[in-house]
Amino acid sequence: MTDSTGQYVFTNLGPGTYTVWEQQKSGWTQTYPGGDGKVTVTGASGTDQHGDAKETEALNFGNHSDAPGVRTPGYWQSKFGAQFWDGIVGNEAKAKGADGTAGTADDAAFANGELLPWNDSNGSAAGGMISNPYMIIGGDLKDTNGDGAPETGELKIKLADAQKLINASEKQLNDASGDGRWMLARDVVATTLNLLAGNPGGDGLADNPLDPNDDDPMDLLNEAVAWLKLFDADSNGCLSLGELGTASKVATSSALWQSPQPGIEHSASLLHTVLDQYNNTGAITLGGITTTWATDADMI
Repeated sequence: MTDSTGQYVFTNLGPGTYTVWEQQKSGWTQTYPGGDGKVTVTGASGTDQHGDAKETEALNFGNHSDAPGVRTPGYWQSKFGAQFWDGIVGNEAKAKGADGTAGTADDAAFANGELLPWNDSNGSAAGGMISNPYMIIGGDLKDTNGDGAPETGELKIKLADAQKLINASEKQLNDASGDGRWMLARDVVATTLNLLAGNPGGDGLADNPLDPNDDDPMDLLNEAVAWLKLFDADSNGCLSLGELGTASKVATSSALWQSPQPGIEHSASLLHTVLDQYNNTGAITLGGITTTWATDADMI
């Protein structure tokens, strides 16, 4: 199992022949070694066999992400990123890639069009918006039935409210004095957009709460949704800024933020940390183990 830098080690092995291979993650293509992707080495007593970092040699593995890479909440609130989730189909042509210039090679490496197309009344930039555009957070991340209603495990947020959450103020997001509800809600909006853009996040359907290594981004997103549902005052699966405004803020020192709540494996504080990490780097660290699910789009 690799560490946070991608290195792995097996210690106290006896003399003999060993075969090493990777467990491939969805959204990644192994580029080295070729063939069956396995490495076989024979070690004698007292020897140390290793590969040098970033070299194509025995015991090393190379991988390439097939996904567009994750973007930060700051990108999603920018005039470039906002065009991908304004609910209007076909107006993304002006969005620029990481180099800030439209029409260059990295433009094509990001999201393929509007991420919330169900909000466009006729699927065209020349068309109009539905009367109450919205996002679906958790579950399958979209309005599968086309009825505008959240399904079990999902949370519906008005698009205007989601845009305000992603633009939350520094005061609301401050780790010491901020409001945990705004902090985690901002995380889930950005995570949802990164997943809709095509970045790997697991299936979110087979989480084993007894296995800390089984937590993929979708599992953690769904846990965050379950926590945010604690503030859905009328229990209709919809969360509004109005509902957040009618209750006292959740202090980051409170038990509600620091401790797991009934039916939720991790604390809101930990969920904030790992989802923020995913949105910034594409990786998640839990239990001292870092798993890279996607790359940072700025590094592609």
